[in-house]
Amino acid sequence: MLQACADEHVNTVLDGCNATILAYGQTGAGKTYTMTGGKAGYEQRGLIPRSIHKVSCSLQRRCAIAAIILAIMLGLPMSPQLQSFALYLSVAGPQEELH
Repeated sequence: MLQACADEHVNTVLDGCNATILAYGQTGAGKTYTMTGGKAGYEQRGLIPRSIHKVSCSLQRRCAIAAIILAIMLGLPMSPQLQSFALYLSVAGPQEELH
């Protein structure tokens, strides 16, 4: 659902623009469930928790990439976590999505 409805809007927000996702319909049609998800498990998350997760992962990734670039430019030693992330980027490519 996130990829079909909200993925483009989340990417727009990550690029610095505003975006709105609006659920509209009859009472009892499932708007709240679609937006927030079910309480039974992780796989039943709605658009809001999935979008927040995507933004959080993207921000973490961007910060790690910036730290790697700074460490390389300044000749600073990298932490083991940054070294493994740099290795991951060299194998998976910069556009690979983190889960």
